[in-house]
Amino acid sequence: MSADEQVQWEHRTCILARCSRNSNGQCRDGEARLCFISVVGSTVWCYHASVLNSRGSWAAEIAAQLAASADLLRQTAGSTDVLAAAAAAMADALNAGHKLLLCGNGGSAADAQHMATELVARYKIDRRALPAIALGTDVTYLTAMSNDIGFDAVFARQVEAFGQPGDVLWAFSTSGSSPNVLNAVATARRQGLTTVGFTGANGRQLREVVDYCLLVPSADTPRIQEVHTAAAHAVCDLLEQACSSPSAEGEAR
Repeated sequence: MSADEQVQWEHRTCILARCSRNSNGQCRDGEARLCFISVVGSTVWCYHASVLNSRGSWAAEIAAQLAASADLLRQTAGSTDVLAAAAAAMADALNAGHKLLLCGNGGSAADAQHMATELVARYKIDRRALPAIALGTDVTYLTAMSNDIGFDAVFARQVEAFGQPGDVLWAFSTSGSSPNVLNAVATARRQGLTTVGFTGANGRQLREVVDYCLLVPSADTPRIQEVHTAAAHAVCDLLEQACSSPSAEGEAR
């Protein structure tokens, strides 16, 4: 591909049963072009790379990706019961004087820091600060642990140090199989913390070891992260309301 050529993504949908790829990565219609697959529920979204000299279709591609995200949000709306239960457990912990610990890797680390900030600073209204700590944000600690002990233990060690019975660990992992996240959950359970997990369609490992789990029905990492943010914002909204009432403030004092 020359430097002045542009890449356009051609969007189309296929029924899951009809869309397949052979060992050479060809899509079901046999085109010898790289086929990128994103699974959303029972639909497979195929993105075929083709070389064009125009960006005229970029707006259509953006619209298609936004539509895929909206569709996944609608599907995840069926998980509101588990989200409400997780939010209630967090609210009970906060109003009893306990704290939240949050963790994740990469984009999920950003989610953990984002939600901790919403709770400590503010989300929508002025109220008392809510104790929430995103783990793994201290680069000195992170590099020391990774170098001297191992990256798989970075979150578990902090849970061991800061976690107390009655606290809540909120773990984000799109794959649901990150060793350092699973180790943190194991340590949290041993220490009497309530555990909440946000993961994707393949996150059964995480789902099996936490008390409450949001499992987004997709294996597409960006789409999962978008739903995690929307769902976590809804949880923050509920926590802010539950922990800013006069009775909640009285219980905290």
